[in-house]
Amino acid sequence: MKLHVLQIAAYLVIIAAGMKAAAPVLNVVFLALLIGVSILPLIIWLMKKGVPKSVSLLITIFTLILILVIISSVLSVAIVGLADKIPQYEEQLISIKDGTAKFLSGIGIDVSNIIIEILALTLVFGFLFLMIFALIPPVWEHMFIENEYKKKILFSFVAIVLGIVITLLYL
Repeated sequence: MKLHVLQIAAYLVIIAAGMKAAAPVLNVVFLALLIGVSILPLIIWLMKKGVPKSVSLLITIFTLILILVIISSVLSVAIVGLADKIPQYEEQLISIKDGTAKFLSGIGIDVSNIIIEILALTLVFGFLFLMIFALIPPVWEHMFIENEYKKKILFSFVAIVLGIVITLLYL
């Protein structure tokens, strides 16, 4: 029985819709599989060293919990530090916004009508930089040193984020 292209496409759409509907369950299952496959080498290594299976599993679980606690602690300290500095960042961004508006007004540009254009241009150019330097690596891989490649990707993300932040400050 030959399947036509249209039938195959319909089957793929049905499968994709089913996966989207089951995404909360599938996400948990795939995360569990990822964690299980990740910790399996440690369990096997401990068992080869003569540690019983149940003890090696407990050691691995405690190690995983310890790693998660350390990561959570580091992230919580970083988030608290960022939360403390947000008012300072806000003042700096407002002063940059006011300085830019003053400069543009000084050279005769009306800043009240330019906000949407800035956002659109920022998103377009940021997307173009992203397409050129991040999504087409086989073409650019041999032309750039790895550090320059990373700088170009970072530049495209920074351009997009800064454009959005500056535009939102003007709104």
